[in-house]
Amino acid sequence: TFDDPITPDDARIARTRLDKKIGPDRWRLQCYGNSTTSVLDIHSVLEDWKRDGWAADVVVVDYADILRAVDGREDYRHQVNTSWKALRALSQVHHCLVVTATQTDAAAYEAWLLTRKNFSEDKRKYAHVNGMVGINQQDQEKKDGIYRLNWVLSRDLTFGEDQFVICAGNLGYAHPSMLSTF
Repeated sequence: TFDDPITPDDARIARTRLDKKIGPDRWRLQCYGNSTTSVLDIHSVLEDWKRDGWAADVVVVDYADILRAVDGREDYRHQVNTSWKALRALSQVHHCLVVTATQTDAAAYEAWLLTRKNFSEDKRKYAHVNGMVGINQQDQEKKDGIYRLNWVLSRDLTFGEDQFVICAGNLGYAHPSMLSTF
């Protein structure tokens, strides 16, 4: 917990502690600005790391819909679909888990639970993922520090979109605690 903004020295100290705890080369971080890198660029980085003897188990892309287009000549909706297809291929080629986020439609603001109807841009995103989890929270739940997770889509599980698990914790600190199970 920090009462003041984190300084570069604080970040270095935290990185040193993490390296001591899990090893200095157990994780790698690449950061890019919005729409400045594409899935093909990420693939190239993973290939470089593989040549160095390091393979990623998990690749996290903060918001796939704002990746730079693989083919900028395509219509925007098709660009988004192409990026999602390329992310799926990335997971298959590199045998890793790819985690990302997407936005919902405007109706989701009023929805109690996200469903497959709440997609933005292109429903074909669902064709390329093995699983998609909805994060659901009403105003009172936000005040109470709880939220609900549900499977919007899963290729390998039997589920109902109306089934959810309740979590408590601070999403801002990535600190969930389960209060129930599916």
